[in-house]
Amino acid sequence: GNAVGALAGKGIKRVEILIRPASLMSPDKDFLVFAPGSRLRFDVYAEALNAATELGKKLVEDYMKDCGLSGNQVEVSIERKIISPDGWNHPPMETNLLVMGVGMRVLPER
Repeated sequence: GNAVGALAGKGIKRVEILIRPASLMSPDKDFLVFAPGSRLRFDVYAEALNAATELGKKLVEDYMKDCGLSGNQVEVSIERKIISPDGWNHPPMETNLLVMGVGMRVLPER
């Protein structure tokens, strides 16, 4: 049997989402989430972060479903980068989420 080439297809999807306070004058409330195709507003940072994370995962999973991949064929990773100046005692000034999905379609060997 030929073990090489058991892997037939691979799909990769990257989704970037940005969270920042609506106003730097009141950085503890009112957060904006910028995602592909949508702009959302939340009162509290934790809600914004949670919604952004779930939205990112959903966008990646929906894309993979369109490619015919789902469940354990898809591996999703989330990277979070936070920007806050020194001495900033508020939620992050800017949060970048990178949600990355890698889908693998494995064909049975012949």
